[in-house]
Amino acid sequence: MRNWTDIVRVEGRDVFSYEKIDLELSDLGLVLISGHNKDDEGLDSNAAGKTTIFKIIVWVLFGYPTRNTDNVIRIDARTKKPVEGGTVGKVTLKVGQDTVEVVRYRKNEVYKNAVRLFLNGKEITAYNVNATQKKIQEIINMDYRTFAATVMFPQSAAGFASGSDADQKAILERILSLNRFSDAQSSLKARRTKSTSELAVLKTKQTQLLQRMQESVDNIKHLQMENTRFEEKNLYELEEAKKQLMSEDSNKPFLDPKASERIRELSEKRTTFVNLERDTAKVRAGLDERVRKEIRYTTELDVLRKSKVRCDNPPVKPELTSENVTRVLNSVRNDFANAQADLASANKQIVELAKKIQKREQTKVCYTCGQNLTEEIKDHIFGNLSEDMEAARLKMEYAEKAIAAHKQALKLCEEQLREAETWEKWEAIYLIEKDTNQRIAQTETALAEVQEEIAKYRKALGEAEVYMETFRSMDKEERELRSIVAEHEMKLRGWNERRDLLITTIENLRRNESPYIPLLNKEKEKAIQLGDEIKTVQETILKIEHELPFIDYWISGFSNSGCKSLLLNHVTPFLNERANEYLSSLCGNNATITFNTKKLLSSGEERNKFNIDISYKYGSNKISELSGGELRRVDVAVLLALGDLVASRALSPVRMRMLDEPFDSLDASGIERVVDLLQTKVEPRVGTLLVITHNSDMQSLFEKVIHVEKFGGISRIVKKS
Repeated sequence: MRNWTDIVRVEGRDVFSYEKIDLELSDLGLVLISGHNKDDEGLDSNAAGKTTIFKIIVWVLFGYPTRNTDNVIRIDARTKKPVEGGTVGKVTLKVGQDTVEVVRYRKNEVYKNAVRLFLNGKEITAYNVNATQKKIQEIINMDYRTFAATVMFPQSAAGFASGSDADQKAILERILSLNRFSDAQSSLKARRTKSTSELAVLKTKQTQLLQRMQESVDNIKHLQMENTRFEEKNLYELEEAKKQLMSEDSNKPFLDPKASERIRELSEKRTTFVNLERDTAKVRAGLDERVRKEIRYTTELDVLRKSKVRCDNPPVKPELTSENVTRVLNSVRNDFANAQADLASANKQIVELAKKIQKREQTKVCYTCGQNLTEEIKDHIFGNLSEDMEAARLKMEYAEKAIAAHKQALKLCEEQLREAETWEKWEAIYLIEKDTNQRIAQTETALAEVQEEIAKYRKALGEAEVYMETFRSMDKEERELRSIVAEHEMKLRGWNERRDLLITTIENLRRNESPYIPLLNKEKEKAIQLGDEIKTVQETILKIEHELPFIDYWISGFSNSGCKSLLLNHVTPFLNERANEYLSSLCGNNATITFNTKKLLSSGEERNKFNIDISYKYGSNKISELSGGELRRVDVAVLLALGDLVASRALSPVRMRMLDEPFDSLDASGIERVVDLLQTKVEPRVGTLLVITHNSDMQSLFEKVIHVEKFGGISRIVKKS
């Protein structure tokens, strides 16, 4: 079931010449929109704001018709400046059971230049204006050009019939949604390009895989040959190792068992030899020690005899020792020195007193007062010098006597010291001579004892040497036997090592696995995997090669000469029927319209080309040569036919037609025919049919009228009947 699209309501504020507009449009039937421009009576209804109603609808739905979208902002008639900040337009649609609201702003103080879209009261605006516009066109299932060609009949606009082949074809493609075939063809071409590219890649990959497969097969053959060589070599080495093992077993080293018994016998006797050797070493050490003692004693005797001192007859032994005499001598020497000091002091004192006495004798007058000095005064000044002189002389005489006495005492002490030292020296020599004689006697005794022990040790050492010689020959025999045994054991160890090595080699050779087996298995797995990949690639190639003819078929099918042409051929009878139905109402049977999808060339070849042929009984058959009235009738007929086509094929056709000055260039008869056509055939097929005209005499032909007035630069809808 198809859904119809009703334009239910149009609203706006500060848009074009309207300060405010709010107009219900759903199911109005045939309605005349008239107008009156009070700002310029000479214009009558022109520029009153009639067509602006259409412009608001188109601007809100599609953002058209003006390139400079700022022109939608209302101009203040007094200031001649745009009234910015509040411009907004709103169109409410009914698409099937859904209510759709489109709101468009221009320099709005809140929403700037936004477009908002609502579905059943819920906003579904996209992320930007272009995306939102795309959503709107998807909902109403048409763009601006399709809307203009099938819903609107703009004033002074070139009709469909007079349009170029490209324009006609583009409009029909949008009406019939032929772009889906172009999209499908583009998708298939992209798919073919992708498949062709993929096929080339797959064939290259197939070649590479086949090369890799051949390399893998060659590797398998090579690894099999290497594995055969390895197994043959391993078998040969195993047989050789077995032969060597048999040879070793037959050549095992042999040792006479008597050699071991003789070694044990000699080893048992070796204990006695060891003990004897140890005792002999002790004897030899003892002998060496005693020889060293003999040499030391002999040397000591020689030294003692050479250092012996002879002692003379002893002197008289003094009463005092030299130490006592020395103490007395030192005391006398101190006293002698003190006496000499006293003598020197007395002599010095006498000399000084003699000088003072001489000065006393020479002093006659006082140096201070000049008076003559008496003896008493001199005694008072110089003292009693005569008594002092006498005392000094007595001191000197005493000192001289003491010195003489001390000299005699010194001489006596020195004589006694010499006697004491002579005795002590003789006594020391006597003691040395006595000690030396004692040491010589002791050393001679020790030397004799050592020489006796040396003789005993040498005798014992000689006897031990006899036994040692016998044991040395036994030791030599044992060493030789042990050398033979050691050599045998070394040979036996070597034999065991060689035998163990051969046994290990044989076991390893038996267990030895070919290193080529894992490589061979891996290469075989690789070959299997490559085979699977080759199979997959070949299957994919076959699939693509099988698919490409079908793609080419549908690329051709979706081309202009395919489904598009078929569909255009299918709708042209409908267009011819409806257009001629409308045209016969407008012109009688004097003209026919024929929609063609092919053109016959001068060569006789047919080419896909859409065109419209016009045939007038009494006029030209070329559109470019038609009169204004004739062309106007053709355009109206074609517009209405296209509208019917849209209504018959669109998913949600618009139940409205908007005709702006469709009566231009028509005479009274033509006008009546158009009105009659609109009332009898068009109005029943659409919900609302809006007709704009500046001819006030035509109002009597319409039952419903919407009247627009413009005053002060502002358009207003002042009457609806």
